Amino acid sequence: MIRWKVFEEKNGLPLFLYHGVNGDRKVPLNVWVKAEYKEVVDGSGQKPYLSAFHVFKDKTALIKWLTSLKKKKNRCAVKVSTGMVKDKKSSKYSMLTGKIRLSKKEWDKRIPLEEE
Repeated sequence: MIRWKVFEEKNGLPLFLYHGVNGDRKVPLNVWVKAEYKEVVDGSGQKPYLSAFHVFKDKTALIKWLTSLKKKKNRCAVKVSTGMVKDKKSSKYSMLTGKIRLSKKEWDKRIPLEEE
């Protein structure tokens, strides 16, 4: 499946926005990366929620979600391949998936969000 994902860009390379995989925020290109579905709690005192890769069904959903994104500098939107997706109960825009693949071809076509 093809979905949209937001990444941070640093020195021309993609980074996961927050935790990354196994503590590493670097996103390898042209390989499948797996995330573990697990219940987590962040520092804001929220109730536990299911964690995995956050993706968007299409560009329209991503653009609607952008209104809640405070920091757009060094952020970009990119098409990624995904495994099966699950609806994210706490979001009307994003979905969860256990694996993604970011191709160099799609990374080269990334859309900077600070320009949106």
